[in-house]
Amino acid sequence: MQRTTITLFSCFFFAAGIWFGTSANHSYLVSKAALWIYLLTLIFSNLFSGSDLKLTCAWLSVPLAVWAGWSYVHLWQSSHTDTFADNNTFVGTVRIIDLPDERPNYATFLTVEPVQPALIHHAILIKTDRYPEYTYGDTIWVKGTLKHPAILDSFDYPLFLQQRGVTATMTSPQIRLNSTGEPSLRKILFTAHNAIEKISEHYLAEPEASFLNGILIGNEHAIPPDVQNDLSITSTTHLIVVGGAKLSIFLNMCLALLPIRGRSIRFIAIFVMAILITLLTNGSAGVVRGAVVAVLSALLYWQERIPSKLSLVVLPAAAMLITNPLMLKADVGFQISCLAYAGLVFLTNPLLSFLEKIPRIKDFPKYILHPVAENTAITLAIGALSFALFGETGIIGILVNPAVFWLLSTLMFSGIFLMALSWWPAAAFLLSLPLWLLLHGVLKIIHWGALMGEKL
Repeated sequence: MQRTTITLFSCFFFAAGIWFGTSANHSYLVSKAALWIYLLTLIFSNLFSGSDLKLTCAWLSVPLAVWAGWSYVHLWQSSHTDTFADNNTFVGTVRIIDLPDERPNYATFLTVEPVQPALIHHAILIKTDRYPEYTYGDTIWVKGTLKHPAILDSFDYPLFLQQRGVTATMTSPQIRLNSTGEPSLRKILFTAHNAIEKISEHYLAEPEASFLNGILIGNEHAIPPDVQNDLSITSTTHLIVVGGAKLSIFLNMCLALLPIRGRSIRFIAIFVMAILITLLTNGSAGVVRGAVVAVLSALLYWQERIPSKLSLVVLPAAAMLITNPLMLKADVGFQISCLAYAGLVFLTNPLLSFLEKIPRIKDFPKYILHPVAENTAITLAIGALSFALFGETGIIGILVNPAVFWLLSTLMFSGIFLMALSWWPAAAFLLSLPLWLLLHGVLKIIHWGALMGEKL
């Protein structure tokens, strides 16, 4: 086995250590020692000239990786924890650091961080009234009661919030706006995010408007519960979540339309667009992983190197876990995204070869067989996790996904074109008619699939 492959397996065991080490008791000094031993072993495996010695160090890094992952998550959690008493009154100035989660019928959630930290050095999750509205970058004066997040039934809500950088919650505090946020790239992108929502709602009826917003920017909160239920039953929830597949479609669309020549220019274009899309969609785990894969692939293409399948699966996930190890256990989106991509990479071609050997199926065109193979691969990869979390096997999705997924690029392009034409109302209105028909047709197919799924 090659040394590079062993190093990749070492990354896998590092992730295993993170999984089992989350929220466990650790020793701070032992944790630091474990990390240093692991890192030195990896360095020596690449520095020594003797091939046998290199392989020995590489193999030694595998069991050490579990210990290192266990220790790393402890060090990370220790530096992202605040100690305070429940029901402690907080009075101070804070700044909104994320796009508010605005729900149509009830309270708005704001993620904030103190400008002048005193008691709390990390983020506070504030639940307040829907109005007056606050937005990203606003500085507000707050007086309220701090509480530690509580476990909800079997859901580890404190761990979920900690991986977002939140260590305290506050409900219905007194709020006074001090100042609006300064102009910045992220604020401009969040303004564009809100503008996309309003344009869709202006030109399209519901639920098509909220469905388009889910497709373009991953905002699913306004989608009616019955539609969300249909999406869940048919395993088509990925349509309203901005992930790696949509990022790939958008990047390919831009590269086809823009006059980009040369490997270096292509890499720079993909790098810039990946960052902008990640910020515009508020950077879910699936988007970040897809962006890392796209940039890594473009970099290797620029260097005229062919990336291995295992590298594209393991390295982006490992890079994300280094920045935030709690993603592995607390972020379901990260888990599903990684498993789905692994299934897509490793299972699609074997399944396609299998389908092409079946007498009555092999005569179908590739544009039908390939989506079936891809969606079957994803369903097999995430099936056990979906059943454990949601009680859904996703079998009906093998039929529904190929029927609607081939329209996704058309819907995305038409939706983006609608946004671009919004300055010309007459043209935007004309485009909204066929776009509505497409969205309505996709929702109907999903609904019929959900009805079949309920009978299975």
